[in-house]
Amino acid sequence: MKLNTLLSLLITLLLGFMSCKSTKTTATENSGINQSELTEKHWKLVELNGLLVNETSREPFIVFEKEGTRIHGNTSCNNFFGTFELLEKNKIKFSQIGMTKMACIGNIIETPFIQTLESATAYRIEKVSLFLFDESGTIKARFTEESRN
Repeated sequence: MKLNTLLSLLITLLLGFMSCKSTKTTATENSGINQSELTEKHWKLVELNGLLVNETSREPFIVFEKEGTRIHGNTSCNNFFGTFELLEKNKIKFSQIGMTKMACIGNIIETPFIQTLESATAYRIEKVSLFLFDESGTIKARFTEESRN
C-alpha cells in the first residue's frame, strides 16, 4: 500500500516538473517563424497611420538585428534603438525603446512612429512590405524592404 502511494506521489511530482517548462520563447525558438524574413533588412517607413510618408531630410527606417533581438533605426530625425520579441506566429512586441535627443522642429513623423512601435502587437510580411498592426488589427505602419549594398 505504501509503495503504491509513494509511486503515485513520485509520478505526480515528475509530471508536475515536466509541465513547468517555461512557455516564454524567443524569436529563434519559435517554430513556424521565419526570422530571416524580418531580420537584417533595411525596412523604409512608407506609410504611417494611413498616410504616406513624404520625403524627409533623413529616411525613417527600422532594422531588426539577427543576433540578440535588437532593433535600430531612424525616426526621420533621431536615431532609435530597442528590443523586439516574436511571441507567436505573427505577434510582436517592442520594448526598451530609446533614442537620441536632437531637436526635430516641425517633424510630424517621429512621435507617431515611436508610438506605433510601442503599440504594435502583430506584423505581416508580404513580398517586400512589412506591416505593423495594433491590438485591434488596424495597420499602423507599412515599410518596404530597401536593398543596401
